Amino acid sequence: GTTIHVVRGTSSATIAVQYRTLDTNTDTLGTTRTIIANQSPTGYGTLSLTKARNGNLLLIGFNGTNVSVGLQRSVDAGVNWVSLTSPGVVNGDRYDLHPGTETDTADIWCVQFRLGTFSLHLLIYDDSADTWSTTDIANSINLNLADLMASATRLPDGYVILVASDAGWSTVHNIRCWEIGGAASIVAKTNVITGVQYIQGMHVMVSQPD
Repeated sequence: GTTIHVVRGTSSATIAVQYRTLDTNTDTLGTTRTIIANQSPTGYGTLSLTKARNGNLLLIGFNGTNVSVGLQRSVDAGVNWVSLTSPGVVNGDRYDLHPGTETDTADIWCVQFRLGTFSLHLLIYDDSADTWSTTDIANSINLNLADLMASATRLPDGYVILVASDAGWSTVHNIRCWEIGGAASIVAKTNVITGVQYIQGMHVMVSQPD
């Protein structure tokens, strides 16, 4: 498609999280929508946005170091947003949303790093029940920095490719990789890099079919 979806967190006391689109075909901007207001966030935060296979837009994350965004959903192309059950968004954790491959096209996946337990998990959101289920991916994962994890959806099968550091950036660590096809299909792949130090950022891209 030609529509680019963008969310941003701000340090404004009246506007915390906003959403806007860009049509690359006509180079025109959509209306700026305020998803969450009046939160007075501070510091650095992480947000993740995805489009479910039924067309719903979903947002999760942390705006700044003090404000949980929780899970937000729009069923009308970003015009209006409602708050749903949160999986327990905690400052310092990392969340990456993906459309997933569940039978219900409104359901989505979330790859989560939990700082408190140094672990990676696959969270699956059941839209009709407004509930989450959790499947462990790996333990003993100390990202240290949220940027030491990245994931991408692979087309056309909808699987997720996840890469993450297994130790803090200043210690010797490995860049590990998983192929995720759902709660029953989490497969560890060969380490992308072994025995490195001082990695300060990470990104993954999956070559898509023509």
